[in-house]
Amino acid sequence: MNNDLLVNKSKKNILEYCKLRGEMRKYVYKDKNVHILKQPEDKNTNVRGGYTSSSYMRLESESNVTIIYWITCLGVKNLKKITESLKFQKQFATKNIIIIYKSKSPGSDNNAKLYMDEFQNIKIEFLSIDELQYNIFDNDLIPSKIRILNEDEVNEMVLFYKNVKMFPKLKPEDNIRRYLDIKKGEIVCFSRIENNSVVSYLRIAS
Repeated sequence: MNNDLLVNKSKKNILEYCKLRGEMRKYVYKDKNVHILKQPEDKNTNVRGGYTSSSYMRLESESNVTIIYWITCLGVKNLKKITESLKFQKQFATKNIIIIYKSKSPGSDNNAKLYMDEFQNIKIEFLSIDELQYNIFDNDLIPSKIRILNEDEVNEMVLFYKNVKMFPKLKPEDNIRRYLDIKKGEIVCFSRIENNSVVSYLRIAS
């Protein structure tokens, strides 16, 4: 599979995940800002495959700004470029950064933590471009509707259950939790159609 196709598929699926996040959090990204993949003007940053070490997309809503970067390698050089860009972006309402990488250099996880530690108020996620080549919500086994319980609903659960923390767990490595950015302690309701009836069940993010 060529690099252009990899990027296009990852773009389509990450936008779908961000749309679902917005629906769960009650914010909507403005359409005019969703489909722009910007390329830097510096020709020296070009790499094979049609995208660059600092290609990015900016998604905006009234209460949330998400910036998505595509990089070839999760290494020191590209992380430095991103942090320089983020220092400029900090003056805006940026709340989420998603970094999509094709490969990782040795020690990249430690390097990423080192470079991103200064951005304490921004949620930063790292996703492999390979895992974004398919949309997990296209799978019939995935519940058709997923939503986070609001405060009133959680309070009602407390009345009926001795301890909501005893609910089955939604673990940090669960892909649904990762892609929808479900936070620790949130209670999620999953619904699906079975035998012409709606079946729902709850999970708590551990």
